[in-house]
Amino acid sequence: MSAVVLATILLAASLRAEQHVLDLTVPVAAQLDGGGEGCAIGESGTKDADLPVEMGLALDRASYFLGGYVVYDVTLKHRGTRSVTLPWAAWRRVSDPSSKLEAALSLFTSDDLGKQRHLTGAMLYGDTRAPETTLVLQPGETARIRVPGVFNVPQQDANRVATVDGIEREIRATMIVSVAHCEWSAPIISQAVSVTMRRNP
Repeated sequence: MSAVVLATILLAASLRAEQHVLDLTVPVAAQLDGGGEGCAIGESGTKDADLPVEMGLALDRASYFLGGYVVYDVTLKHRGTRSVTLPWAAWRRVSDPSSKLEAALSLFTSDDLGKQRHLTGAMLYGDTRAPETTLVLQPGETARIRVPGVFNVPQQDANRVATVDGIEREIRATMIVSVAHCEWSAPIISQAVSVTMRRNP
């Protein structure tokens, strides 16, 4: 096999590995079919089986001020054998529980007492009757979501979250997905990313 052919195969494989990208930093021109009640987190009885998805996390910087802006990338790698349908829009909500999909995505860290602290997050919405609002992730495929946010920590908790004596904080992403009738999956949790968190001067 020639080097050119091998390079072409590797490039094609790389493009296929991340052929689904949802960039929430790009403003949405219009919101379609707005309204409708969302699924309350924890609503409904049983949870689905764990989604066969592996999550990765990348942050745009290694140092942040509490209250400052962040852009983070979440990658979702399908490790299962059957396709998974995910909500894939930030601008559409539906009220029919039989076709509604939602996902809650968030970043969290642990403070100096070991308590988990929510930092920022986003919601995704989908309607199984509207294919443009969902993503059918096939086995072996990878999707990426780019999300803007603000590291919001209550003022009274800032000292417990801020970096002390050079010890970095570990940030993880988590996502739960609701299927029809507002049944939530078990959380998917990413690996940790270490960063410096500072209070605003």
